[in-house]
Amino acid sequence: MLPQTGGTKLVSCAADGQVRLSELPEGAGSLSASTFLLGQHTGRAHKLALDPLSPAHCFYSCGEDAMVMHFDLRDSAGARLQGAGSSSSRVGGCCRRKLLVCHGYSRSRGPTSRVVGINAVHVNPIRPWQFALGGGDSWARVYDVRRLRDTHDRHQQQQTAANGGSSRKTHKAAGLGDEPIARLCPEGLARQSGRSVMGEPSITGVMFSQQGELLVSYNDEVCESCLFIFHPGFSLQDTLH
Repeated sequence: MLPQTGGTKLVSCAADGQVRLSELPEGAGSLSASTFLLGQHTGRAHKLALDPLSPAHCFYSCGEDAMVMHFDLRDSAGARLQGAGSSSSRVGGCCRRKLLVCHGYSRSRGPTSRVVGINAVHVNPIRPWQFALGGGDSWARVYDVRRLRDTHDRHQQQQTAANGGSSRKTHKAAGLGDEPIARLCPEGLARQSGRSVMGEPSITGVMFSQQGELLVSYNDEVCESCLFIFHPGFSLQDTLH
């Protein structure tokens, strides 16, 4: 439920990859709700995160397609659907902005071309221009959205490269240039980074505290200590705790 809307606006994401806005008229039942399709992930969409700068209008989404999108409901809304059960695949409006595609990382090789599905996203409440991601590898990533202002056109470049460009161009277009301001990983897990996807520890959740600390949870099948806290002061260098 979006704050400051009187309980009349709800945003959601689900296993069909769709990001939706539902408008619930005051005093009306759920059958009278108007539903808008705002965005579409390839595969499951896992998490939404409100933007503290404008929580009634702006939020992020992430999914297993490694894509992060930003939505601003003050721009034109998405395609209106005929009820919540509609199977329409229309994705309209300019409120959606594709920020980046998350790629793998190796301590020995640096950024790689392998895409990393994202399980969690959260925005720093004391530095709301920063957001953190966690997903299918051991590295939590912190980004500065101000550095991603011009990357919404990269998706079109990616499509152009995929249709006839080289793989090198495709990797650049897909977001390899979108470097985080910090990559965070416990030392023991960092040594395991780069193993097979099935064997490498993965992140199940990320959350900033009110003091800017980042809490990261890992799957409990691999590591004994599954919760780690990273303290503020992120830098461009790899940060290991």
